[in-house]
Amino acid sequence: MNREAAALGVPVYSIFRGKIGAVDEHLSAVGRLVMIKSTKDVHEKIRLERVARGLGSEAGSKASFNCVLETILQNAHDAASSSGGSKSRYSL
Repeated sequence: MNREAAALGVPVYSIFRGKIGAVDEHLSAVGRLVMIKSTKDVHEKIRLERVARGLGSEAGSKASFNCVLETILQNAHDAASSSGGSKSRYSL
């Protein structure tokens, strides 16, 4: 869920110790994912601060959520239509 949180603008920290994938490397390079590799990193990299929840942040998250929801519903509708079902229980 780290990638999803980063996409929504939520601060993300990872303690994953395996081979890092290209997406995680990119998120780390642009500052959306912080890799924690040692106990020293816990004290130096993790910032505990209150985040102001302004209209911009909430509106962006809501827009992202709505986009994902619409895509899921459209895919479900398309799948129901292509399977020969006369009625879909999903609505857009």
